[in-house]
Amino acid sequence: MYPWDVVPYQEAVKGHVYGVGWTGSCLREVRCRTFVCAAYASWNLEQLTNFVFDVCCSESRDISGRVALLLWQIWVARNDIIWNDAHHTSTSIGRAALDAWLQWQEVHKHPSPMVVQHGHNWVQDNISVWEKPSEMWLKCNVDAAFHDCNHLTSFVCCVRDSRGQFIHAQTKWQWENMTVLEGEAIALLDVIHFANVNRWDRVSFESDSATLVQVLSSLGHCDSEFYAIVSNIIYQLSLHFNFKVKFVRWQANMVAHTLARATCSWASHRIFYSYPSCIKHLVD
Repeated sequence: MYPWDVVPYQEAVKGHVYGVGWTGSCLREVRCRTFVCAAYASWNLEQLTNFVFDVCCSESRDISGRVALLLWQIWVARNDIIWNDAHHTSTSIGRAALDAWLQWQEVHKHPSPMVVQHGHNWVQDNISVWEKPSEMWLKCNVDAAFHDCNHLTSFVCCVRDSRGQFIHAQTKWQWENMTVLEGEAIALLDVIHFANVNRWDRVSFESDSATLVQVLSSLGHCDSEFYAIVSNIIYQLSLHFNFKVKFVRWQANMVAHTLARATCSWASHRIFYSYPSCIKHLVD
């Protein structure tokens, strides 16, 4: 998206879909409060193009990025109303834009490899290709997918051994639109329970959510649904000396990503003891 391509977003804001006050609430949810106070009070809907140019020219990269992603989320929500008669609150759209911005920032940081010890569990960062786990270990790739049109979220994992051979896969979905961070966190928590039920002792979990892995290795927490799930994950990891969580780039997590996209065509909970055809080319 280029900032000057604002015609569809202007339609979404102006065209009897959302109003000025509603859009201001979205800006607050995406944490642009100072910007809202300084600039939004004089925002004229007839000058939305100038508004976007002003943001890009005079505001910081952080503010510009958040506003750009917010406009995109408003456009997506507008289409959901027209085609699916699904209405979204300013809170949900603002949070979705903020989640997307945080994820974009993490992916583009390109940090050097980082390993942080959390209790007895290692949280490792920056792996871009899938690698076999060490001898006697299992590797479990985890992902979540967000099927907004169907109003459901899916959670998957794929487990392989030190020879790269397929062991198990699990897929789940539930009727709920979640934020990206909540979905990724629930997917990880669910697969930790899955590993515990199967009595696996040495498991390396890989997620392509940089924000989630970073939060697991930090001490800062706040009062939200996402952090409540994170606290549960940290507790579960504390019970298992040989459970590791690593961040990998999406290229190394393609098997889980592919499974997550296909989950809607199966039952709401399914365990595979031989690999499904959709990932055959990735595990052979």
